[in-house]
Order: sequence, then structure tokens, then C-alpha cells
Amino acid sequence: MGARIVGREVRHGRSRIDFAISWHGETALVEVKSATLVERGRALFPDAPTARGRRHLQELTAHSRNFRRAFVVFVVQRDDAHSLSPHARNDPAFATALVTAVRAGVKVLAFACSVKPEGIRLDRRIPVVL
Repeated sequence: MGARIVGREVRHGRSRIDFAISWHGETALVEVKSATLVERGRALFPDAPTARGRRHLQELTAHSRNFRRAFVVFVVQRDDAHSLSPHARNDPAFATALVTAVRAGVKVLAFACSVKPEGIRLDRRIPVVL
């Protein structure tokens, strides 16, 4: 059974989270982040400091600490990425917030895309390296 979107741009605390989904009888929050920076096969997010992105992680962490499901999905819009990591040099606070979110139970997924002249599509799941 697949997930079903039950809300878009859902208010949670001081943020709007991209999606609320119904999945296995539960409602989960899902935030999607787009990554374009790749160095030596590793996608790095963010490519510039992002207070908004950090706030989204904090909201998902709070949601997860209340025994509710939360996800961050990184879409790497490149086909040369083999993994994804937080870009701690560019935004150490985001990197710390991502580790905190994972420890609180937020699930983190990353997908690389196939990029061709005909278009771009999700290609494969890649590991997240914290």
C-alpha cells in the first residue's frame, strides 16, 4: 500500500512543511530539499547557509519527538552523486540540526536523478552519510 498526500504546505509551528501524507494508517510530515552541489561523488546540502532549512528540521524533530513520523527527502538533481551529506563547512548549524533530527527519529532519504536532454527523473536511492 502506497502513501497518499493529504496536505500540501502544511503549517507546523513556525514553518510550512511540504507534505502531509497518510501512510500505514498514520499521518507523516515530509519535507523535500533539492541538492545540486556534488563534490567527488558526494552531494552536499546546503550549498549556502539556510536558516529556513534548519527551522524545517527543528519542526520535524519536534514532530518526531512526539512519536509521530517525519521524513526529509533530498532530491539530488544530478546523476553523478553516489551519496549525500550535510555540507558542514557551508552551514554547520544545518548539519547539527540534521544529526539531531535523525537522533529524534526523523527518517532521511536521498535520491539521485537521471539527467538527460529529454528531461530529469528520479533514478535511484543513495545513502545519506552523516
